[in-house]
Amino acid sequence: MFLEDDKLKVEYKQLYPLFDNRLFRQLEREITYEERDQIIKIFGRTVRIPRNQSAYGDFGVKYTYSNVTIPAKPWTPLLEKIRDDVTHMTGHTYNFVLLNRYNDESQYVSFHCDDEREIATDVPIVSVSFGQTRNIVFKCKTSGKTHELPLSNGTLMSMDHETNQNWYHSIPKGKFRMSVRLSLTFRKIN
Repeated sequence: MFLEDDKLKVEYKQLYPLFDNRLFRQLEREITYEERDQIIKIFGRTVRIPRNQSAYGDFGVKYTYSNVTIPAKPWTPLLEKIRDDVTHMTGHTYNFVLLNRYNDESQYVSFHCDDEREIATDVPIVSVSFGQTRNIVFKCKTSGKTHELPLSNGTLMSMDHETNQNWYHSIPKGKFRMSVRLSLTFRKIN
C-alpha cells in the first residue's frame, strides 16, 4: 500500500504475520533500554523523552539528534534477522536501528522530521512495529494538511528523504488504554 500526496511518499506492508506475537515477546526479553533519563532539546526547550529508547548497529556507528548522541550497541541475532528481513523486503541495507518502546497510551513522539545530515538521503527510513497498534500522523510543513496511518504488529513502513524534508510525523498520545508498542526504526548512517 502507498500513501502519496504533495511530496509525501510512504510505503506500508505487512512484514510479519499480524497476529503472531513471538518476535514481540522475544524483543521484550532481549532488548535493554537506557537507564538514565534521556533528555533532548526541541525548539529550544529541554525535555525528557516520553518513551524508552535504545540503539543497535554496526561497530562505531552513532546517531545524533536534538543535541543527543546515541552510540549503537552491537546487533543482537534477533535484530540482525529483522534487519536482514527489512533489507530483503526493501532492497536497501541498514547499519543502525533506533528502538522506541511506548509503554502505554501516555507515551508519544511529537511532530518532527528525521532530517539529520548523517542519515543517507538515498535510502528510505524504515520503521517496523510490534505490539499495540498506534497511529502515525503526517503533517505537511507548508499547508498543515494531515494524513493518519495505523501501524499494526508486524508492519513495515518506509519514508523517503523528500517526505522527511516536507512533512512532519508524530505518534500522538492514545485516547484509550493501550499496551506496549515497539518501534524499530532502521536508518543508513553515513
